Formats: sequence, structure tokens, C-alpha cells
Amino acid sequence: MFNYSPIREEADNIRDLSIMYPPQKDSPSTVTVGEITPSDTTVVVQSAAILPQEPPFPLTLGVDKGVTETVLVTAINGNELTIQRGYYGQTLTWIAGTKVARVLNAADIAALQENVTAVSQGVTDEQERAQQAEQGLAASIAAEETRATCREDELQGLVETEATRATGVEAALGQAIAAEKTRVEGVEATLGQAIAAEKSRAEGAESALGEGIQSLTSDLATETGARQAADAELLDAISTEADRAGGVEAALGHALAAEQSRAEGAESAIDGRLSSAEGGIAALGQAVSELPEAFIPQSQKGVPSGVATLNPQGIVPESQLPPLGGGEGSGGVLFSQNDNVTIRAGEFTNAGSGWQSFSFPGDMEFDGIPTIYAKLKEADGFVQIRNVTARGFEYQVRFPGVSYSAPSANTSSYYTADGADQASAHTARSLVTSISGGSTAYAGTTTASALVISWIAVYDDSY
Repeated sequence: MFNYSPIREEADNIRDLSIMYPPQKDSPSTVTVGEITPSDTTVVVQSAAILPQEPPFPLTLGVDKGVTETVLVTAINGNELTIQRGYYGQTLTWIAGTKVARVLNAADIAALQENVTAVSQGVTDEQERAQQAEQGLAASIAAEETRATCREDELQGLVETEATRATGVEAALGQAIAAEKTRVEGVEATLGQAIAAEKSRAEGAESALGEGIQSLTSDLATETGARQAADAELLDAISTEADRAGGVEAALGHALAAEQSRAEGAESAIDGRLSSAEGGIAALGQAVSELPEAFIPQSQKGVPSGVATLNPQGIVPESQLPPLGGGEGSGGVLFSQNDNVTIRAGEFTNAGSGWQSFSFPGDMEFDGIPTIYAKLKEADGFVQIRNVTARGFEYQVRFPGVSYSAPSANTSSYYTADGADQASAHTARSLVTSISGGSTAYAGTTTASALVISWIAVYDDSY
């Protein structure tokens, strides 16, 4: 069989060509910002937007100079280009304001020449391979024809051998059929004898079954008589039990009447005691109403559910103030409430950075939108409040701060002569033309720290 592997390998070699990058129409140019040393791998240009936007692509530095450098741009980030140095030719130092553009360069022409040469050589090699393949195919066809002729002779011999074997099989099959016919006739005779014997056995079983039915009928009649006698005895026993139950029911009625009479006596005694207690309560109420209106029992001062006392300065001691609650679902102490103003307060723990939601504890709900005052308990930041409802509000914890962005200098290049005559060398220098950017802003940073926040909610329904 012909070997096609060399042809496949040559086709793979033709496809392995040098990379050719797309050109850019009109080759627009921009300039560099800052100096570029031979070791730099990034460069900032004034406008990367005019360059190709799908790296990688070649970029020529110093397109307006006698000596240029070609680099390969591998990434674009704003106006900053990531470049591969030494892509084609030497690596040089470039000043700020160097003109750069995507132009047709020596690397593009070299890649084109290499690919044309490779394709041309591949076509020539492929033609030679095709000629060799054609010759090999002709030889394979001739060999296959010879092998087919030999195979035909072998097949003819096999057909003749199979015909002889089939004749022998046919004779053996005739003998087997005759033997099977004889065996079937013997089986039929044996089966007839077995059917006769089974018929005789079935007749005997039928006779025995008739005798069994007669015996079962006699036994059933005997059992029916016994059941009827037992039913008569059961009816007598039921009648006797009914007479006994009637006596029990009468005794139970007498006991129930006695218990009812006892309960009525106890109820009358309880009513008497209740009447006496009500008289005592009325007398106690009359005594309380006669006390002075400003009277407060000593036992109710400075205790839970009582009234607060005043210290020498005329204010409630801190020990008698109600404690502030913890996080969401607790706190909300009622500090003050009259016909118009309701004041509640509490504490909770900051739930995270940015805007968070806080609901008043339990089922607390104001009749309208309250005013919220909130501050950090043990920190220097502040708490911002928004979206206040009758059931809660949104908040965020912030710390003050200042953000600053530095200004940038816009430059251009100019040249100074190193000597007094026109033939002397010139040196490029940078000139600052303007300053742009730079700002200071006062802002704050939010925090997710678990800081305790104290809050007071005031609602006045008189407005």
C-alpha cells in the first residue's frame, strides 16, 4: 500500500508560515510622552486611539528619523502600550515627543518574502510528491489486480469444495429425518397409553369425591343443630344480665341525686364568701380614695415598675435610667410620651459597609415619620440617615477623609545647537507648555466594622 505520510508532513510545513500583521490605512501617527530607554517594555503616547486597537501589531518608533526601531505592541491600556523590544532590529533610546506609527516596515516585507518563498517551495515539493504518489498508485493498482486474480482462483476452489460438502449434508439430513419420524411414532403410542391410564384414574377420583360430599353434608347438619342449641343458651344469659343491669341503673340514680344535692350546698357557701370579699374590696377602695392625691408609697420609689427619684441636682440618677438595647429586635425604650410627642431610643450594631436597613425592635411603629438622631457610641465617625419610615430607616457609618489627585505637566520638544555653526549637532530638550488636572475632594469612607450605634426617634403629631 502507498505511504501518504510524507505528503501530509509537507502540507503541514507549508501551513507553518511567518505571522503577517494587517496594515493600517494612511498610517496615522502620534508621539511618545516621556523618554524610552533600551530596557523599557511600556511606552505612553499622546493618543493610542488612532493606532490599531487589536494587538499584537508592529509599531515603528522614529518614523520621521533616519534610524528607526520596530517593536511589537502586545497590549493597550488607555494611552499606555506594552511592547516587545528587539522585535526586528536594534533597541535604541528615544526622547519624549518621538513620532510613532503603524507603517509598512522591514519586518512586514521580510515576513512577506519568507512566506512567498515557503509557499513557492511548498508548491514545487507538492508537485514532486504528487508525481511520486501517482507512480505509487499505479504500482498499487497493478499489484491489486494480480492479487484479485489469485483470489478468484481460490474462491472457485472453495465453491467446489462447499458443493461436495452440501451433498453429504443433504444425505445425512435425510437419514436424520427418517430416524426422527420413527421416534415420533413411538412417542405417539406411549402418549395414547398414558391418556387411557389418566382417564381411568380421573373416574376413580370422581367416585371418591361424591362419597366425600355426602359425608360433609351429614357433618354440616350435625354442626347446625349444635349451633342452634348454643344460641338458645346465649339468649337466656342475655335476659338474666339485662335484669341485673336494671338494678344497677336504679342504684346509680340514687347516688347521682345525693351528689347533686351536696354540690348545690357547696355553691351556696362559695357565693356567701364572694359576697363578703366584695364588701372588703369596696371598703379598701374607699380608704385609698381618701388618701392625699400626692401620696406615693415609699416601696414604689426607685424600683422597677415604680417611679424614679431625683438626686441633689434635681435629675434622675443614671442607675435608675432604663438600659439601652442591643441590635435589631431589641432596645426602643420609651423615654417620653404625651398627647403629641413620642420619644424612643436604643442601640444596635453596624451590619456592614454601605447603606444598611434597620427596623425598630419588635412591633414598634410610629403613627407617622419620626425624626432620627444617630451617632457612634465609641468612635469618631458619623452616621448618615435616609429613607425613614414609621417602621425603621436606612443608615451607613462613615469616617471623614480627603482624596487628592496630582496634576500632570504637558510638554513639547525643542532643539538647541551644540555649537555656533550650522553644521553642529543638535540636542532635543523638553519644554513644559501647561499644567492640567489635579484636584482635592473632601469625602468619607464607609466601614463594615461592628460599631455600636445609639439612636433616638422623635415623633410629634401636632405638625
